[in-house]
Amino acid sequence: MGARVTQSGSEDIARARQLKKVLESGAPPVFVPAGLISNQLSNQARDQQPTFSPNSAASTLIRSQFLEPLFQASPDALCISDCEHRVVWANRAFSQMFGYEPNAMLGHPLENFVVPAERMAEALWLRESTAKGQSVTLETQRRKQDGTLIDVAVSGAPLVVDGKTIGYYAGYHDISERKRAEALSSALYRVAEQSSAAQDLQQFFTVVHSIVDELMYAKNFYIALYDPVSETLSFPYFVDEQDSPPPSKKLGHGLTEFLLRTGEPLLATPEVLQAMEDRGEVARSGSRSLDWMGVPLKVGNHTFGALQKYSLP
Repeated sequence: MGARVTQSGSEDIARARQLKKVLESGAPPVFVPAGLISNQLSNQARDQQPTFSPNSAASTLIRSQFLEPLFQASPDALCISDCEHRVVWANRAFSQMFGYEPNAMLGHPLENFVVPAERMAEALWLRESTAKGQSVTLETQRRKQDGTLIDVAVSGAPLVVDGKTIGYYAGYHDISERKRAEALSSALYRVAEQSSAAQDLQQFFTVVHSIVDELMYAKNFYIALYDPVSETLSFPYFVDEQDSPPPSKKLGHGLTEFLLRTGEPLLATPEVLQAMEDRGEVARSGSRSLDWMGVPLKVGNHTFGALQKYSLP
């Protein structure tokens, strides 16, 4: 209806036909770059305006070619594999999420790249489900090129053309931020719950330590409380791999005192800590840490203590 229809012998159709042929044959893919096919087409064929059925092969190929820009523009990592689950196509978001170049993956099983060893049984179930024609979605973890794990929602489905399965689709949506938010929300809820359920402060502090340790590495952890009457700092809970619990003391110029003065959380890497020492803001004592994190304990605007965790060399 007035729109120009791409000629069935055009370069776009030829590229789409090649992808379809690869999927159907199961051979390792070799893509022809745009521009190499056009020299084989005559100007007369390119200018023709054919008519065809919506279900014709040309129509199917045109629709697949129209979908390529959407495939590449998707914020989710997308991958297409053949019937043997060998990678045929991956978009830019896949490279950004997992760190692999698509060309390095072509012709190889997808599981070899992104599935952690402990989740291979899960990947096999996904294969079997999509082979039965099912569309599957689940939340799990996948492996990046550097070995780190990422929380994702995986969607898998068969690709069916003319009633025949010619390959499989896999999509990965990053849910890391949502998972972190859920974990933090759960941790805060459990801390609030334990504040009324714990029998004594030591039990409460121990539970808080275990909850923090679930969110991040916190083998070395302590809680400090400030008494404004005696102007002393005490350490009712102290777990350290090397140092013993310190006695109550007057305020000095340590990191805990810095938190009490500022009322602001602090992440002190070795570089940040060295700069603070050079400026005279803090004077460290005890074992030197690789990193130090502390948050003030406050009621309204009044800071009455601090919670700290750190890693030792």
